[in-house]
Amino acid sequence: MTTVLPILTRRTTWPRASLTSLGFFCALLTTLTVSIAQEESPVSLAKDIFPGAEGSGISSPVNLGGTVFFSAADGTPAPQARKLWRSNGEPGGTMEVPNGWPSPNPTELTVIGDTLYFSAFGNPGGTELWKVEGPAGAAVLVKDINPDPAGGVLSSMPRDLTDVDGTLFFTAISGDLGRELWKSNGEAAGTTLVENITPGRGSTRFSSFVRPVGVDDTLFFVVETETAGVELWKSDLTTGKTGMVKDIHPGAASSNPTNLVSFKNLLYFVADDGVHGREIWRSDGNEDETKMVADINPGSFILSTPGVSSSSTTCSISPPMTA
Repeated sequence: MTTVLPILTRRTTWPRASLTSLGFFCALLTTLTVSIAQEESPVSLAKDIFPGAEGSGISSPVNLGGTVFFSAADGTPAPQARKLWRSNGEPGGTMEVPNGWPSPNPTELTVIGDTLYFSAFGNPGGTELWKVEGPAGAAVLVKDINPDPAGGVLSSMPRDLTDVDGTLFFTAISGDLGRELWKSNGEAAGTTLVENITPGRGSTRFSSFVRPVGVDDTLFFVVETETAGVELWKSDLTTGKTGMVKDIHPGAASSNPTNLVSFKNLLYFVADDGVHGREIWRSDGNEDETKMVADINPGSFILSTPGVSSSSTTCSISPPMTA
């Protein structure tokens, strides 16, 4: 039977003897893991993408239908120029996925169903939303969200790409609105603004440190406003409503939600309500059901000095794992 568990880690001071034993155990476990992996599947070079000692700097690998897509540099037209690549594990099946621009710098690689979405530079359009349909598909511009009426190149700079029940949510810049929340079904006509959270040309202040998370049909994300500070927000795909979930630290003060994780149809995260310090919370998207799970370390005072214990819990939540 497979059980899915969230992982909670807390800063702990270990005796020196315990650290020595723990270090030996971790080293032994790592050795055994590597040995088993080598016996089951020997490691070999699929392709030298950037010949020489420089290295291609592979990043953001994702699996689309048994083919790995990733960002890498091959040294052209410049050593730092990054492109989209795909590989089936064989030299002949490891190749660039061109989009018509020599250095598109693809980021935010996100797979939804049989489609890969990513942000990349192209001409025309600047840095916009792109897609690849299927393992053998070509790179196609989804929509020029921020066109330049004068014929120049402006960019919407899509980021925070997130799968919510098969729909892509992301934030992007458009000339009249600034950075706001968008969604897409992969087609230009289906790529639309979700909510102009901050009316006018000013951008909404989405957290650049906390990635949004999809839980069933709801996107959870973190926004800073003048009246409520940094708090938890949601966008419901079914109802079409977007708004703050709860002012966890009432008033202009911030609860600063972090470590958003989906687990058993609920969102778990870490926040500070101004009374209990930073503790674990959970939410189903409704204000009344957004509650602290437990006051693990009673008190509200938080020390910022690294390595010094405080009366609030220092913790992080990792994505679910199987055990």
